[in-house]
Formats: sequence, structure tokens, C-alpha cells
Amino acid sequence: MSTVYLCTDLHLQKYWALKEIPVTADPLSGSSENKPLPEAELMKKLDHPSLPRIVDIFRNEHTVCIVMDYIEGQSLDKILAERGPLPCATVVSWGISLCHVLQYLHSQDPPIIFRDIKPSNIMLTRDGQIKVIDFGIAREYKEETDNDTRILGTKGYASPEHYGRRQTDIRSDIYSLGMTLHHLITGADPRSPLYQYKGIRSYDPKLPAGLEQVINTCVSIDPKDRYQNCEELLFALHHYPEDQAQQKKRKKRKLLLFQCSIFLSVLCLALSLTFHSRSTFLTDSYYEDLTQISPSTPYDTRISTYLQAISIKPQDPTAYLLLLQTYQDQQKFGEAEGQQFTSVFNTAFSEAPACPSDQLLQLYYEAGITYFYLYSGEDDQERSRIQNAHTYFLQIHNSSSESFPQKDLAESYYRICEFYRQYIFHTVNIVEPDREAYDSLLLSLRQCLQQIQKEETTDHIYYQLTLYQMILNLLENERFGFYEQNIPEKDLLFFSETIEQNCQSLQTSHTLSPLREKILQLCLTFQEDLRQIYE
Repeated sequence: MSTVYLCTDLHLQKYWALKEIPVTADPLSGSSENKPLPEAELMKKLDHPSLPRIVDIFRNEHTVCIVMDYIEGQSLDKILAERGPLPCATVVSWGISLCHVLQYLHSQDPPIIFRDIKPSNIMLTRDGQIKVIDFGIAREYKEETDNDTRILGTKGYASPEHYGRRQTDIRSDIYSLGMTLHHLITGADPRSPLYQYKGIRSYDPKLPAGLEQVINTCVSIDPKDRYQNCEELLFALHHYPEDQAQQKKRKKRKLLLFQCSIFLSVLCLALSLTFHSRSTFLTDSYYEDLTQISPSTPYDTRISTYLQAISIKPQDPTAYLLLLQTYQDQQKFGEAEGQQFTSVFNTAFSEAPACPSDQLLQLYYEAGITYFYLYSGEDDQERSRIQNAHTYFLQIHNSSSESFPQKDLAESYYRICEFYRQYIFHTVNIVEPDREAYDSLLLSLRQCLQQIQKEETTDHIYYQLTLYQMILNLLENERFGFYEQNIPEKDLLFFSETIEQNCQSLQTSHTLSPLREKILQLCLTFQEDLRQIYE
């Protein structure tokens, strides 16, 4: 039987979780055989933001100790006990995050089957990220084996094959994930002796019929009737709200736009061949018409028009800037929009010019800002936002321009992204920041904070709140490092007090009010945590 302790690194003032397992006991069965630790063997080769890292393994005559990340947060079973059935959209968002984790595990060679997905093994961190814990019964899939050697799993969440009928595989994890989603949405505990499975709409008819079908497919008795992999389940979770007729309508509209685009392209080509002497004039005139459409034009039409303009003059930044402005106006920049933008941008600017113009630098800057504040694609949103934004701010950092007006601000964003890449996202060889790195970070955060406060448009209220939340989460996570490097407490309190003051004076919409309240609570939490360290 293993025991988990919360430990403090006395040198770095950093929390770790230490799992102690008797060396003479099998951590799975409790037998007295001295076998290797499958949990440590599996986890030490994994690197995923939603999985705890193993940083050390040591043993003595009686025990083996595994030192791993301490996850600050609350398990989903405790959240469920406190709040009851949880909002459908929230649970689906968590389900998508869990799909990405399982997809990563199943992609290993051989695939790793977690075998114990349930609310108590899933943590929600203080910054809203999902973490999967306790690899105690995970196993590697063996193709030559007909069934598992042990019957393991948690009753209610475990698939029929957990009980020895056949070997557990990736579809077994999909079953457990389906039961977990069902429990979180309905509040019905599958471990109850009187439990009988019913669709989620039996509990609440207002729940989406499409989501009910997704969960029912996950928990089919026969693995052949379930989603066969996490890619299929991810697609279902992303698309269950869409009506089939609407999908067909959108496809027809896209086909029509594509045909119009082809027609216009052919027309332009014919005109260029027929009226070669006027081709430059016609191209410039048509491009100007496309880039001067009214801002009140519907979103989809603006997007298709600017993409058409880009196809005409792919090296001109004007249409790219208008395309980014459209994303910003709509506050819509997910994975589809990101691919839409990068596909045309990378084709035209596959190699950065040695001396980019100020207009091109402005394009780099707006692309970086759009990714930094708005990007919502992929599983780990913070990592993907920072990594993608870094690509564009790096181009400005490498330029020798002295005339670009946002050069200093872009440099601040670059240093923030670089700090994340070097010290937070770098999970293989962990390096702690030194005083110089912290000073550079705080200076950059201060410059971005001061600049964002000058913005007074409605759109930028969301940017302000997003930056406030990122700063507070970053300072909270690095508070022990600040103390270790003798960063003055007042320099850190400046940020929380400034953000708190600004938030209290912000006039937010009904949609943004919950985020504003969350940030105010983060301010209080950070100030209290900081005082405890510096006392």
C-alpha cells in the first residue's frame, strides 16, 4: 500500500509530491514479491502538460520513493460533491482535455492504457487546467495477450473487459471517460449499489440529445460499438451541437465561395492575357476594392474577401492585417482560424526578409498579439498561445529596425514568451530562473501592463483581463523563486495592487464579469500567499 506526502524543497521553497511504496510489496496486488514499479516505469518516459512529471526516484532497504509534481487544485469528485451536477459546456471542455491526454498515452509504443479514469483521478488546477493523476494501475497494451492478468479498475467506471473477459485496450479508457462525463453531468454515482445506467436526458430533458448519443456510444457494452480511438471521440465532442442540415448548408456555401473564387481567378487570368498593358492597373484596382469593404460586412464575407485579396497580392501585408482585425473584432481565433491564417501567411513569407518593412513588422506584431490574447486551439491553451505568439515576436526581436513604433513593446512580449519557453514549458531539463531572468520578466510585464491600461476600446477590455489573469497566475507560480532570488516584495505587490485597482474601475459586460471577479479573487490569493512567504 503506497502513501503520498506533500514535501517542500528547503532550498527552492517548492512543493513536490512524494509517493512512498514498500519495496517488498507489489504496488498493484500487495503481494510480497519484489517487482519493478510499473507506475514509475511508465511515467518517467512521458512528457505532457496534463501529466505530473517524475523528477526523482530513490530507494532504501524498505521503500521506493517517487518524487513528482505537486498538483495544486481540487479533484473533480470533490467539485462534484460541492456543486452537484456540473454545467454541460464545462464538462465537455474537460472531456476534450482528457481526450488529448488519453490520445497522447495511446500514441506511445506500445500504447499505454490508463484503466482508471474517474473523477477522483482528475485534478482541476487553480488556473483551470486539467491534470490526470495516479498511474497505479496503468499498463502497456500487449497485442499477444487475450486478457489482463489482474482484474483492476473502479466499479462503475470500469469497462466490461476490466473484469477479465478480454484484454483492456484504448476503447476501455473511452468507456471509463464516458462514465466519468455521465457522472459529472448528471450527478448519478455509478458506484451506487442501486445504480442503473440511463441516458443523460433522462435526468434533464434540456441536455443536448447529441451529447447523450456521444456518451451512450462511449459506454457501449461491446468495444466494437464504441469510438475506436480518441480522435473519433474528439471529433464527436467538437461537433455534437451541429445540426446535419446546417452542416450541408455551410458546405454548399463554402463550395459556392470556392467556385466564385475560381471564377474570379480565371477571369483575372483571362484579363491579364487579353489586356496585358492594363493588368497592373486592374489588379491594383480590384485589390483596393477588396480591401476597402465596409467593416459592417458579415464576418464570413469579410474573411473570404480578404483571403481573395491575399491570393491576388500575397506579399502585401494590408489584407493580412485586415484579416487579423476581423478575427480580433469577432474575438474568434481558434484552431481553424489559426490554420486559415498560417496557411496563407507561411506560403507568402516562408523566409523572413533580411530588412522587413515597418508594415511587415506591424503584421508580425498583430499576429503575435492575436495569438497571445485570443488563440483557443489545441489542448493546452496557454502553451499554444505563447508558443505561437513567440514565433512572430521573434521576427521583430531579430530585426534591426529603429523606426517601428511598437518595437519596445514587442520586445517585452518577446521576453515574456521566452521566459515561458525557457523555464515553464521546458519539461525535460528543468532550469530555475536566476535574478537577471526575473528582473527582465518583471520589467516586461510592467511595460505590457502599462500599455494595456491605455487602451480604452471595448475589445481591449478582454485583452486587459486576459493579461491580468496571465500575470497573476505567472507570479503565483513563481513566488518561491522570487523569494529565493531576493526580489523585493513591493515589486511583486505592485502588480496585484495595480490589477486590483484597474479591475474595480473596469466597466465589463455580463459575459466578462465572471472573469473580472475571478481576477479580483486571484489578487487577494496572491497577496496572502506572498505575505506568508516574505514574513
